Amino acid sequence: MELDVALRPEEGLAVVAMSGPASGLFEGVWAEAGCGQDHASLLDAAAGPGQATYAAYDAAVTARACELLRDRSRQRESCEPYCLVVGLLLPHNPYVCPKELLDEYMDTLPAPESAEHVPAAEHPAVRRLRRFRGADRITPEQARLARAAYFGLITLMDQNIGRILDTLVARGQADNTIVMYTSDHGEMAGDHGLWWKDSFYEGSVGVPMIWSWPRHFGAGRRVDAVVSLLDVGPTLTDLAGAAPLPGARGHSLMPLLAPGGRAEEWPDTAFAETCAVGQRPARMIRAGRWKLNVYDGYEQPQLFDMNADPEEMNDLGADPACAAVRRELMARVMDGWSPARVEALVKDALDAWPPREPERFTPGVSECWRMPAGSNFRV
Repeated sequence: MELDVALRPEEGLAVVAMSGPASGLFEGVWAEAGCGQDHASLLDAAAGPGQATYAAYDAAVTARACELLRDRSRQRESCEPYCLVVGLLLPHNPYVCPKELLDEYMDTLPAPESAEHVPAAEHPAVRRLRRFRGADRITPEQARLARAAYFGLITLMDQNIGRILDTLVARGQADNTIVMYTSDHGEMAGDHGLWWKDSFYEGSVGVPMIWSWPRHFGAGRRVDAVVSLLDVGPTLTDLAGAAPLPGARGHSLMPLLAPGGRAEEWPDTAFAETCAVGQRPARMIRAGRWKLNVYDGYEQPQLFDMNADPEEMNDLGADPACAAVRRELMARVMDGWSPARVEALVKDALDAWPPREPERFTPGVSECWRMPAGSNFRV
């Protein structure tokens, strides 16, 4: 796990990284099951009040990021452009958070509608995943506790981001700094009777993307266009005035961010793929109001009208009235995609496991974060 956090004068970048493999993150953890993605991660022994390594890491990363911002504001080159990437791990299971936050959300959050929120005509591929992960074995009490803890972890993340933004304000850098927040995936948290990720429902595949640049981006605007994480790189190079990334498949978001920007030619399309444990290869296309999910080995796809059915409860995958939409999206989502090739690549990767640890530390430049004693505890 790496975190790019600092500027280096000669190359513009330094690296802060965890020491050791990810498997060592939870040394001394109360229940290793809490770190997984099956029903055991919601058991009473795995979820509850306390702290896991992720929270300790995020606190250290936030403190380091604030320190770098303070140091930079004191340097003569503080007016020079820079890029600071802060990689926070929360929110993420184990579903463990401080007791005061857990109690707050246990008192205010409604219980997940796990059983009631499973569509009557559930796609068999989704049903297989839910049963493979053991989500059907999660009790309402376990679901409520885990969901409250997850919301508590979101609050911890918000507090860390707030510390970084407060540092920008304190150093007079808030008005001339572009801030962007996003994530790699979501958490189903009981919606559709599912937990964790590896799903094409919005709770998993839909991620936040928030941009801020005072007096340049329209404040308080919500843009409904379909965008992708592939758009982040082209947007950053565009903002920096750099040459376009070679071979980039994303698009600069500037037409959507700038007030009065012209977005008539925006593709309004995003793709997602998964081939997680217990799943065959699957691919999704979101094109405007429509979302089509294709599961290898199943003839019928899922199709949702996201405008009329934002909770994705009415699968139109077999609706004759949507045949034309299905044909068009099927052609697009299958173009250049081979499930057999995906499975072959996954097999090759598993056969070569564990991978060789890459060289990523440069003495005097990179920093190594070592998990302090007592990072994992329950109260």
